[in-house]
Amino acid sequence: MPPEYIEGATMATLMGDVYSFGILMLEVAAGRRPNWPVRMEDGSETSLIEWTNKMVAQDKVMEMVDANISREGLKEEEVAKVIWIATMSTATSPRLRPKMKEVVELLAGISS
Repeated sequence: MPPEYIEGATMATLMGDVYSFGILMLEVAAGRRPNWPVRMEDGSETSLIEWTNKMVAQDKVMEMVDANISREGLKEEEVAKVIWIATMSTATSPRLRPKMKEVVELLAGISS
């Protein structure tokens, strides 16, 4: 659920949908449920978003990929772009999120 909904927003918004799509992207890529805590290397627990941000900051994008996804043909640069798009889409502030049209264009640009 987008942060603005938790903070009291009562109507669905386009930027809320972008956030939800970003979460879906992370869920698929990492094979982790967004509503379950993620255990960090130090044993602490955090949210999927915080874990993603920490892993990206540590340049551990490939370590984020679900173990059930075959690494054959997987390109680190493309994985990093997908994660980058997902993190932009899940920005805390709706104003910082790209419009869905931009998300689609960015995703389309990865495979071209």
